[in-house]
Order: sequence, then structure tokens, then C-alpha cells
Amino acid sequence: MGIDCAPSALFFLVCLVLLWLLFRLSLQVAEQRSQIQRLAQELAVLTAQREPPVPPEGTASEDAGPPAR
Repeated sequence: MGIDCAPSALFFLVCLVLLWLLFRLSLQVAEQRSQIQRLAQELAVLTAQREPPVPPEGTASEDAGPPAR
């Protein structure tokens, strides 16, 4: 009751390993996608809670125009 064709068995085992690897990587991608979404939501909340920045005196918006004559 042996394997008649050894290369076929090797090919089958390699296919199984590749399927297992694909499944494992897809789980990691799904986990990282949920982590990215959670971090983006936290960033949005923290940005909304932060006070608006006070522009320093003499900003570029005041000096943006051409010199007056």
C-alpha cells in the first residue's frame, strides 16, 4: 500500500502547505485591517478633541501679498 508516484505525493504536500500559508496570511491581513480601522477611528477622535491651534504672530498669510507702494 505505498505511493505509486512519489512526485505526485510531493506535489500534493506542497499544495497543502501553500494553502495553509495562504490561509494564515489572509488571517493576518484581516487582523491588521481591523487594527488600522481602529487606529484611524482613535486618531479621528483625538483630532476632534484637540483644541484648534493658535497661529503665531507674523504668519505667512499676512505677508503673502506683494509689497504695498
